[in-house]
Amino acid sequence: MAAAPSKHAERTTELLADIQAQANVGDLGGFSNTITKCLAPPKVIHEIAESSDFWHSAKMLVDGISADKEGTIALALAELGRLQASLKSASDTLRPMAAELLARKTPSHFCHGDADQTTFAAKGWVCSARPVDLHVALRTISMSEAPKPLLPWLELALSAGDVSSVIEGLASCLVELAETDAKPSGRRANRLQRILKALRSALDPDRVTLDDRIANALADFVAKAFRGVQLRPPYAAAAKTVNELMYLVLHLIRADLRLLTMPAIYNSVRQAKGWLPDGGWRRFTKSEDGAAKLRKILLAGLVILLKQHNPNRALLESHRMLSPDRSAALAELKAAAQADRMIPQDERSWLASGGETALAPSERELTETDEVVIGMALLAVEALARCELF
Repeated sequence: MAAAPSKHAERTTELLADIQAQANVGDLGGFSNTITKCLAPPKVIHEIAESSDFWHSAKMLVDGISADKEGTIALALAELGRLQASLKSASDTLRPMAAELLARKTPSHFCHGDADQTTFAAKGWVCSARPVDLHVALRTISMSEAPKPLLPWLELALSAGDVSSVIEGLASCLVELAETDAKPSGRRANRLQRILKALRSALDPDRVTLDDRIANALADFVAKAFRGVQLRPPYAAAAKTVNELMYLVLHLIRADLRLLTMPAIYNSVRQAKGWLPDGGWRRFTKSEDGAAKLRKILLAGLVILLKQHNPNRALLESHRMLSPDRSAALAELKAAAQADRMIPQDERSWLASGGETALAPSERELTETDEVVIGMALLAVEALARCELF
């Protein structure tokens, strides 16, 4: 039985003719516009894809792109990614086209065209099945002026490097962009907000494992985030950015509970003071949710250690760093000591005094490794009771 004719045969024929004409003259922009028409209602992309003339034209267009036209290669890969997203069954046809395009020349970044094109370029790279160039992915993430492309490019980057390498690489790319973000003053803050939010989404604990360098990598990111950017943003923009940083740290701790009792993860945000105007750190730690929640989870870890007669002065100092002043820190420590009567009496006194009350030497013999093991063991038992923290 003959196949039923397309309901939109005339339109399909017209669009195919346009695609062939554009391929003959190497008009990638025209080809892109025609594909958009094929995807718009009434959607005829599947009827188009059934034609061997379409694939011949697409291949001729891609083959005609010169290796010295980096931007054109990036946009062509985006078109292949867009086709792959709409034509899942055509992956085997699209893959060699995308692979050959990247083999001809890998652009230094894919921030060409609009946010959709940068996003589809990531899909095009996935379609190619070629190994990901980590630096290219990181430059694309850093340079993007919109949030949409960040997650697919972060997923590509994380397929090529561990979490710490990705965060350190982003920090280096941000330094390269310092001149771009010199003016206006809020541009770097906005860029950081986008990246920090995207990192939180990309670092899914079910799919990503944090490596042992994560605290140092994050500290490096914080130190370099505004390097070379002379003007600091106003408080409102800067505070929003620091808040995103705090929420990322909270996410990392929840993703890997070994970090709960490690002072280094809390201290990694210390240099974010420099992201804020003068006096902004005190204002931030006094009023913003991110700082309050990070102090709360820090105190949870500290209390768990104290229940094992194991005070951690480094965590106490991290709590002070995250507090607006000494009196505010001491008030929170006293409240924590009073709230949990399962803390042994001597340790409760030590906590309430901000570490001023002396403890017997025998109670301070555990090592940092012991602290982590104890924290993990107790946390497994107490997780349900403390579910609001995790």
